[in-house]
Amino acid sequence: MNPSGEFVRMKPEVFDRPDLERLIYAETRRNPHSTDQLSGNIGSSDVILAPENHSRTNDSQQYQQWRQTQLTHIAQRIQIAQDTFGLDSIGAPRVEHKSRLANLDNNADSFSVRAPLTLRGVSDASIFTKEGVGSLYAPADCGIVTFALPAAELVGQIHVGIRGATHTTIPRIFGRIAKMGYNPGDAVAYVAPHAKDYPMNQVEFNDVYKILKEQSAETKDEFLRSTSLGPTGYPVMHISDMLERQLIRSGLHSHNIQVSTASTLDNPELFSHHDTETTGAVNGRFGVLIGKMR
Repeated sequence: MNPSGEFVRMKPEVFDRPDLERLIYAETRRNPHSTDQLSGNIGSSDVILAPENHSRTNDSQQYQQWRQTQLTHIAQRIQIAQDTFGLDSIGAPRVEHKSRLANLDNNADSFSVRAPLTLRGVSDASIFTKEGVGSLYAPADCGIVTFALPAAELVGQIHVGIRGATHTTIPRIFGRIAKMGYNPGDAVAYVAPHAKDYPMNQVEFNDVYKILKEQSAETKDEFLRSTSLGPTGYPVMHISDMLERQLIRSGLHSHNIQVSTASTLDNPELFSHHDTETTGAVNGRFGVLIGKMR
């Protein structure tokens, strides 16, 4: 196993500007031809490291050995990323599909990627200004909005999927950032690969419906405009549309927003929890990293 090539540094067009030269953006990629079915995986939750997932990989190791091997591989991937990109620390919060905001300048240790997942702080968004700091999220099929306010030297990430979008996580986070004195209108944002057209099941629809009932008329309208009826009778959320609408509602300009053309639902280099649920595919999480080089 060679994890060195699994974090791929990228330069989304929206970040390709002189005042963001020190910005690092990278994603992991799964090698579908590797004997390690979890190459590129960053997820270390019990769901990913479960005996059921061990069985899906057809790995010859005993379960406990396989679990420890996967934890070692994840640590190697992260260490190589830190060394390659010159980062002193990487925050990787646990998520809850709501709208907490972590400032990694002040308490990076509470969210350190080196800590066991169960001991990390919970937050669906992070911000920082310091050089040498990074932020890492590992989505299932959710979107990761990575943003920068170049003049203010502020960068951050927002984790948002069908529940977070319905909860209006993006406008809530940018509202908090505005209260700190920053102008969301100065931001540029890139949305990482996600399930662009996500077919909800009954449980997901019930969760979303409960959230939606408490939201404003504007959010309900966004939801209706960003969904269509799926073949099972439950909505399909067009997540890209929903996220872009909420970014614009938050004050960002449409020309400063870029959405990845890749979808987790049909790309073998990206993991998809939906595929695991529907086809029995190996369950994993690809990583989305943002950082500032020293």
